[in-house]
Amino acid sequence: MTHRNDHIILDDLDEKGQHFESVGSPTSPISPTSNVPTNNNTTLGSNPSVTNKKLKSEVWKIFDRVERIKQDGTKEIKAICSKCGDELAGGPSAGTNHLKRHMLNSCKRKNQMDIRDFQQLGKDKEGNLTTFIYTDANAWNEVVEYLVRAEHPFTFVEKDDFTGMVQRGFTPQYKGFSASTAKRDIMKSFKFYKEKLKSILHAHSGRFCLTSDLWTSRNKLGFLSLTIHYINSNWNLNKRIISFKMLESPHTGYNIANLISEELQYWGITDKIFSITLDNATNNDTAEMFLKEKLSLPLHGTLFRIRCCAHILNIIVQDGLSNLSSSVEKIKDIVRNINSSQARYELYIKCCMELKRNQKNINIDVPHRWNATYLLLDSAIKYKDVLNLYYSHLSQNSRCPLEKIEEHDWMLAELVRDFLKVFDDSTKKFCGVYYPTSCRVIIQLTNICAKFSKFYGQTFGIFDETLDLMRQKFDKYWGDIPLIFGMAIILDPRFKIEELNVFLEIIYNDEVEKIQKTIQSFQNSMTQLFDYYGNAYKNFDIGAQTQNTRSSLSSTSSLSDQEEQNAYHMVKRRREQASSVTSGGLSEFQRYLNQPLLEIDEEGSFDLFGWWKTNQSKYPILSIMAREILSVPISTVASEASFSASGRVVSDKRCGLSPETVEALVCLKDWNLADTRRQEAEQEAELAEVFERLKLERPEWMPRSPPHDQQSTTSR
Repeated sequence: MTHRNDHIILDDLDEKGQHFESVGSPTSPISPTSNVPTNNNTTLGSNPSVTNKKLKSEVWKIFDRVERIKQDGTKEIKAICSKCGDELAGGPSAGTNHLKRHMLNSCKRKNQMDIRDFQQLGKDKEGNLTTFIYTDANAWNEVVEYLVRAEHPFTFVEKDDFTGMVQRGFTPQYKGFSASTAKRDIMKSFKFYKEKLKSILHAHSGRFCLTSDLWTSRNKLGFLSLTIHYINSNWNLNKRIISFKMLESPHTGYNIANLISEELQYWGITDKIFSITLDNATNNDTAEMFLKEKLSLPLHGTLFRIRCCAHILNIIVQDGLSNLSSSVEKIKDIVRNINSSQARYELYIKCCMELKRNQKNINIDVPHRWNATYLLLDSAIKYKDVLNLYYSHLSQNSRCPLEKIEEHDWMLAELVRDFLKVFDDSTKKFCGVYYPTSCRVIIQLTNICAKFSKFYGQTFGIFDETLDLMRQKFDKYWGDIPLIFGMAIILDPRFKIEELNVFLEIIYNDEVEKIQKTIQSFQNSMTQLFDYYGNAYKNFDIGAQTQNTRSSLSSTSSLSDQEEQNAYHMVKRRREQASSVTSGGLSEFQRYLNQPLLEIDEEGSFDLFGWWKTNQSKYPILSIMAREILSVPISTVASEASFSASGRVVSDKRCGLSPETVEALVCLKDWNLADTRRQEAEQEAELAEVFERLKLERPEWMPRSPPHDQQSTTSR
C-alpha cells in the first residue's frame, strides 16, 4: 500500500459520446505496420459517408477503421489492429472500450507498443499536472487502501459489480484480484509501515504520551488499544495507534500493564514515555502501579497517570440526570408517544401545521448517552407549543397515557438544558486530536464551577439537590487539580503562574489557603521538572530545531475560542503590568515568568504551538518541556464516544476476523488518515453515524428530519 501521487484522468469523448480515458499521446502517434490485411477493405477513417463525426479517440492511432463487403453483399465496419492484425467490431455503435482492452490485454504484440501510448495526463495529490501510467500494482494498492479505509470485507474485491464498475467506468485493463490476495497485501503493508513508523519513533528526540482503552467485540473478545501522542520538531501534534491487541482474560491491571509494557519494548520506547491517559476503572489503577515500576519516568512518575477528563464529565452528568429522571420523564414520554405509531406521528405533524411550524423530528432519548437527553430537551423546548398542542389533542381521549407537562416542568427542563450545555461544550473541547487540550482543562473547570454558582437557588429544590450531587462528584476527581493541568496553563504565555489565581478563586470558592497551596504546588513541580530537563538536555543542540521558523501568532490553525479570549481578558484586567526585571542571573524559567503576559487582539487568534516554535531558541529547555506537557491528551476517546457509558465496541465488520488481522486493519486505517490529518474528523464521523443510527431507529413510514440548518417549511 504505497503512498504515491493520485491522478485525475482527463477524459475524451468516443464516437458514442461516452467518456473514457485517453490512451495515446497526441504528440507521438504510432506508425502503422504493414501486416494489416487489405483485401475487400475500404479504409474509412473519417469518411463522411460512413460517419459525420471526427474520430476523436486515441485508439484510432493503433486501429484502422475499414468497411468490408460480406458474401451476401452487406457491408460491415471493422477495426483492424495495426500491430497484430486482429479484427474487431468498428461500427459507431460498438464504442471503443473493447479496442482499448485489446491493446492493453489481448494484443499479441502489445509489448512492442510505445509506452507513451499508455500515458495519460492527470493531477497528483498536490494538484500538479503529471503523467499517469496504469499498472496493476498501483491499482491493487489503491483498492487495498480503499478496503482498509471503508472497512469492507476482503471478498468485496471479488464482486463482479465492483470489478465491472472499475473496468467500465475507469480503466478497462483492471484485472481484479482475490480476497486472499487482498488480505496478504494488507498484512504485508502493515508489516512494512510498522517498521517505518518504528524508525520514526526511534528518531524522535523527546518523550511520548500514551492513551489506552479497552474495547469489546460481539464475540466477547477484549482488545486493548495503545496510542502514542507527540509533537514533532515542526510543532505538529501527532497521534498514532501502535497496538490493538487482544487482551487475555481476566482483564486485570497486571495483564493490562504487562501487555502495554511488551508493546513499548517492541517499539523501543520504554525509556521515552512521559504520561498515560486512562479511564477511571479500578484495573487501570493497578496497571498504573505496575507500569511505574517498569518505566523510566520524570519526577518518579508523579506526572504519569492522567484520568480521562471526558469520562469524569460523563460520570458527573450521569449522576445528576439520575436524580432528575422523574422531572424530565414527562417530556421524554411525550416524545416516545409521538414515535410510537404512524397515527401519533401524523397527529404531531398536524400540530406543526396548525402552528405553522417546520416539520421537525424531535431527538429521541438513547440509553447510556447523556447528551441524547440534552439534545432531546433542547429540541423539545424549541417545540414546546407544538408538544402542548399535541397533548391537548391527545387528552381528549379518556385513555390518554400521558401526564400533562406543566409550566414548571418546562422551566425545570430549560434549567437542565442550559446547565448541561457547559458539559457538552467541555466534552467536545477535551477530545481534540490536533490541538493542545491539557492547557484547556482549568479554563473549562472554571466555566463549569461558574455555572454551579450561577444555577444554585433557582427556585427548584430538586435542581439544587442535583447540583449538590454533581459538585460532590466534581470535587472527588478535581478537588485537587492534577499537576499537569496547572503546568500546562503556566506554559501558555497568556496566563502563566499569577493568573491561575483568577481561575482558582472560582474553582475553589475563594478559599485563599487552598489557592495558595495549589499554586505553590504547581510552581514547585515546574521548577523540579525544569531542573530535570536541564540536566537531561545539557548538551542538546536546540539550533537544529529553530531553522526556518517564523512567527505563527496569527496562524490559520487557530486554537482560540471565545471562552479563552474571555479568560485572557479577565486575567489581564486583574493583573498589574509587570515591572521591568533584568534577566541577569535569572534562570530561563524565571525569565519566562517575568515577561509580561502576551497580549493578543480582541478578535485575534492565538496558536500556542506556533508561539513556542518561534520562541524555542529563546527558551530551549522550556520549549522541550512544552512539547511534552502540551502533547498530553486528556481524553482516551473521541467526543462522540465520551457521551456514552456503554463502552467501546469493535465493529461487526471486523469481529469475525483473527485478532492479528483486526490489529492490522485498525492500525493501517489510522496511519492512512494521519497522513492527511483526518483522524479526528473520521472518528467523529463514524461515531456520529452510530449515534444517528440509534437515534433514528424508527418505523419505515416515519421520515427523517433534515439538518437543523436546512429545515423545510411546511405549507398549509
